[in-house]
Amino acid sequence: MTHLDFWVETCNQMGIDITAKEALPFLEGHCLEAEEDVSKIPRLAYSKEAFLDAICKHLYLSSSNNLLTILQAIYCIENVKLRAIFLMLKKDLKDKDIPRRNTICIRILTLWDHHLDTIHLDFQIAPGKISFTMDLWSNTQLVSFMAVTAHWVEATDKTSRTGNTEKLKLKYRAELIDRSQFAEKLGY
Repeated sequence: MTHLDFWVETCNQMGIDITAKEALPFLEGHCLEAEEDVSKIPRLAYSKEAFLDAICKHLYLSSSNNLLTILQAIYCIENVKLRAIFLMLKKDLKDKDIPRRNTICIRILTLWDHHLDTIHLDFQIAPGKISFTMDLWSNTQLVSFMAVTAHWVEATDKTSRTGNTEKLKLKYRAELIDRSQFAEKLGY
């Protein structure tokens, strides 16, 4: 059971609705129940970019932030049977229109860079100190990983019904700002 599964299950058991806008993207990709209506999922117009972004978003949301899981999922795009399924879904789609793993990796890194740029701007307006935590671990093959998370309080003006600014609304933020595999940089 992943951390996300545990959190969602605990909230459901306690009758707590998950409404935080920061949590919603993670919940979108969380295991769809059989009774859920697929028609409620927005259907976007096809474009090569939208197709690529949808694949990247699915890979990220279904991976539970596990780098190995993301890499395995990226390699699945090369599966001939999966590519044949994509080709069935759109009559004028050609195999060359389906992104390859290199294209997906480049797009994920571009999205990651954009995410870091956005966080950097958020750091500039953080009203207080920014704290950092780091986690180091290795998988069963003794490949080492590191993740760095930033934590800070975000303040925004809270406007009253009359339009006057009454007070600051404080919100706790935590964002993954770096993760890497660094076995080649360490000696055992």
